[in-house]
Amino acid sequence: MLFGALVAVLGAAGEAQAQTVQATDGLLETRTEINWPADTRAGIQFRIERNGSLLAVVAGTGTAYADVTGNPGTTYTYCVRVRAGATTTLVGCDAGARVVFKPTGLAATDATLNDAVLVTWNDRSQVEVAYDVYRRDLTRPDSTRLDSLRANAGVYRDASAVTGVAYRYCVVARDARRFRSEAVCDTGSRGAVLPPLQVAASDGQFIRFIRVTWRDQNTGEQLHTVYRDGVRLGTTPADSTRFDDPTASFAVIYRYCVTATKGGVESAQVCDPGRRGGLEEPKSVAATTGTLEDRVELTWTHAPDTESNFEIRRNLVLIATLPAGTETYRDLTAVPGTTYPYCVRAVNNTDPTVQSRSFDSCAPGRRATVLAPTDVVATDASLEDRVALTWKNSSTTVMMFNVYRGGTLITTLPPSRTSHADVSGIASGVAVNYCVSSSTVLGSSAAALEGIVRMVEGAAQAAAVELAQRGDDEPLPLDEQATEALVLRARVEAAARALGGDLFESSQTCDPGSRLLKAPTNVVASYEAFEDRVELTWTNNSAVQRGFIVSRQVGSATPVLVDTVGAARTRYSDLRGAPGTAYTYRVTAYDRAGQSTAGTDEGFRALKPPTFLVASDSLYENRIVLTWTDESRAETGYRL
Repeated sequence: MLFGALVAVLGAAGEAQAQTVQATDGLLETRTEINWPADTRAGIQFRIERNGSLLAVVAGTGTAYADVTGNPGTTYTYCVRVRAGATTTLVGCDAGARVVFKPTGLAATDATLNDAVLVTWNDRSQVEVAYDVYRRDLTRPDSTRLDSLRANAGVYRDASAVTGVAYRYCVVARDARRFRSEAVCDTGSRGAVLPPLQVAASDGQFIRFIRVTWRDQNTGEQLHTVYRDGVRLGTTPADSTRFDDPTASFAVIYRYCVTATKGGVESAQVCDPGRRGGLEEPKSVAATTGTLEDRVELTWTHAPDTESNFEIRRNLVLIATLPAGTETYRDLTAVPGTTYPYCVRAVNNTDPTVQSRSFDSCAPGRRATVLAPTDVVATDASLEDRVALTWKNSSTTVMMFNVYRGGTLITTLPPSRTSHADVSGIASGVAVNYCVSSSTVLGSSAAALEGIVRMVEGAAQAAAVELAQRGDDEPLPLDEQATEALVLRARVEAAARALGGDLFESSQTCDPGSRLLKAPTNVVASYEAFEDRVELTWTNNSAVQRGFIVSRQVGSATPVLVDTVGAARTRYSDLRGAPGTAYTYRVTAYDRAGQSTAGTDEGFRALKPPTFLVASDSLYENRIVLTWTDESRAETGYRL
């Protein structure tokens, strides 16, 4: 009690450090390892205590100690204290123990031998000197030690077991100091009669019955008994090794067990699952999943057999019966967009001597609501003012196409259209993901659907007229274009609901695209050619530019705008650059949505210095007179 109170007090005082000390608990056979965190202070010692008593002193550089003196199976409380000068501080405490490893996988035979009970196990310990085997009659409370076996043993044969009596067998590992491992146990018994060996039930090999076979290991037995799912099915004479069950239902898996009987005593059961064979089930069953709009198509293969028909089931309901030799079926009644389980079964409806049906072979199938466009292609930097999209229509039910740019719906088009030019303006040289999907309305009459298509076509024509009126330079802004597309789709959905139908959209097919405004080339900036300006010239390569932007920069500084000039210009004079400063000039083409890349060249202007400078030499008493020749035509003055 005193030690327990002391540990409690110390634990409370050092609660913050309580988890810093760790002792192994049943992980090792030869020792208990105690670990603690490192302490970098000089001149310290660690004191290791076990149940309050000093066990060892470790130098300050240590972080672990192995206790090899503790008794296996006994749990101790280990504490670590650090001593620095005259001060001792608790680092922490933890419970730990070492053990003798117990055996694993222990198993005792259960009436499968008539001369003994065989007990087996796996040796796991490295310190045991013996294994003790115990036996207890399940009707009695006390156990008896049967034997002590050498180290590394893994089997014991109990020939003293009484036939028909159930025992509990336990095995314990023991070390040289007679400390023991935890016991591992299993029940077993000695049989009066040996059971059959190698019991096997046929697995579909026979059409008219299930055959059960076995190997007899007894002499003088009276009979063998066959059970099916725990129910006695029949008996066979002594020395027999086969039983046929013609009453088994087709496509049902049963558990068959066989026993031997001798002297009125029945052996243990030995079992195996089996099933009755029949027609071979169809192979490689496959159903289309969203690749066809008007049907779901099933295919399968089947070797010639005694079938008279194939039965097709959808959602477990029979929907078709086909003649022998058929290997395909088209389901025209499937609801678009609904996934069904389809199953194909071979049947024989003409020969009563043959099992009438095979197992089902199944696959999921789905009729498409509307097929997605294919071969979507967006131009990639081949056009200056637009991205052109093209696609192929693979649908027979499409009522409109939806075009997305960067995930935003930008237009809806009638089914007659398989192309679109995006002139709503994206930055030059920036790749954007374009996607196209198909939409249709299900559940309405053909006339009603035609009216919806006309609505979409009318909206497309109106958009084309508006674009023509605006001109290529002033297309409908993207946000307005997207809004109109959403409004049109909402109108289509409302029309579909009014007609008792629903609007369906296919998956999207995508391709990245970009436009590229052609940059000016052959940019040339004059260098020291003029005093009052830098002259720039360039070659225009664009057909859609609105003008050119001229900028300049010194070194790696940010470019500064100089001027913006019209689309027809290919020359510019910079009159505002500082004389004597070298600039990198940049010329870019621009349009309503951005700029091209820049053409560059270095330019420089400098004032011509005066020449023939002459200073008077002792000619005047009160001054010096300077004269020179003016060479510049752009100067505004001189500095002396």
